[in-house]
Order: sequence, then C-alpha cells, then structure tokens
Amino acid sequence: MSVAIIRTERRLPYPPDALAGLVADVESYPRFIPWVKTLTLKRERGDARAWEGVAEALVGWKAFLERFATRVRADVDAGSVDVALVRGPFKTLKNEWRFAPDGAGGAIVRFTIAYEFKNPILQMAAGLNREHVADRIMRAFETEAARRFASQLTSAGE
Repeated sequence: MSVAIIRTERRLPYPPDALAGLVADVESYPRFIPWVKTLTLKRERGDARAWEGVAEALVGWKAFLERFATRVRADVDAGSVDVALVRGPFKTLKNEWRFAPDGAGGAIVRFTIAYEFKNPILQMAAGLNREHVADRIMRAFETEAARRFASQLTSAGE
C-alpha cells in the first residue's frame, strides 16, 4: 500500500477569509458533511481567526464506522487550514486547504489530501473511489458556502 495524494482546485465567488473561516469551523462539519457523524474540538491556543487544537471525529460510510483524531491548525487571515493525524484508522492523514484572492472578489480554493489506511480493505475501497474523495469533500463545502454566503453576493450586487 502507498499514500494516496489527491488535489483539487476551485474558483468560488466568496472572499478567501470567509471560505477559510468556513473550513476552520470544524465543529459545524456534522451539519453538512454526511459521513461526519460527530466532531468535538479541544482548542489548545488561539482565537476564532487563528487557532490550533485537536478534533475528534466519528465518521461512517457504508458498513464502516471509525473514530479518529487530528491536529488542526487554522489561520483564517493567512488563508490556510492544515490537518494532520493524531490517531485513528490511518497510517497517514494530512490535508491542506489554501485560499487566495482570485482578483474578482472571489477565491481560488486549493485542497490537498494525503492518506493511507492501516486496513488494506479500507485502503482498497478508498482507492476505488479515489477520484471522487476530494470532489465529494469540496462539493460539501461548496454547498455549505452557498448556503452561508449567497445572500452576501446578492446584497453586494444590488
């Protein structure tokens, strides 16, 4: 088995700091990411715009239900959220979000995830859906961004 690395990029019509704030709002994930059943966050330092802590999640998909913990570093003003494995069903798990201005009031969003499951069956199942993993994650965030920020676009265009 080897580490799978997936990258995706989108241009969205929302400001980079708003999108970075959405991704940094990890406690809200169970409300809009279907496979995240629960998530608790223990902030170790920082404030709402720049913080570091450990997120513990219960995730489920098909017949699998797993708990894992990650270290999250969020810096909304810098346009970055980084996640690294603390413990769980992975040998490796890292993901990186980057948000940059697109020059037209929106943002270029770059998402990278690198993972390898300890269980070869899980790794194989994930490999079969490899191209859809990052896309499903990005779509969940795009949908939530539209729900949270669409009214800002409407009022900005008036």
